[in-house]
Amino acid sequence: MRLRSLGGANAVERGLLITGATNATPIVGTATSGLLNTGNRFKTGDRVTICGVTVNTAANGMWTLTRTAATTFTLDGSAGNGA
Repeated sequence: MRLRSLGGANAVERGLLITGATNATPIVGTATSGLLNTGNRFKTGDRVTICGVTVNTAANGMWTLTRTAATTFTLDGSAGNGA
């Protein structure tokens, strides 16, 4: 298990930008292609910390990530609370 941080102050420079988070259970996130493709940075089972989400604030916090496609993932155990 790896612990990674998404959405922090340097997220854009590192190519770790989350561009969407659904109001669903679990939350489905969409990220820039660099997040999930370059060097297989994130894999199913990785623990991630997400911060800075302002609309669907339930996405903020520490989650186990499940990759669902090249640029999408779910946050295991999450439930959306925004648009």
